[in-house]
Amino acid sequence: MSGLTRSDDIERELFRKYSIALKLWSRRFNTAEIAAHLKEPEHIVCRWIWHWRELSRIPVGTAT
Repeated sequence: MSGLTRSDDIERELFRKYSIALKLWSRRFNTAEIAAHLKEPEHIVCRWIWHWRELSRIPVGTAT
């Protein structure tokens, strides 16, 4: 096995940033501060936060 491909590395890095963004947001940082810290565009950070908030609204056991 050759290990991770470049796309796996990129996906892993984005997931790491997504996790950090959620942690910072839960600690009351705003999206502009998070975007500056992660060196990502603010609209991407906003989308991550929105996505997480939408997923957290789905009651457990009712997702189809």
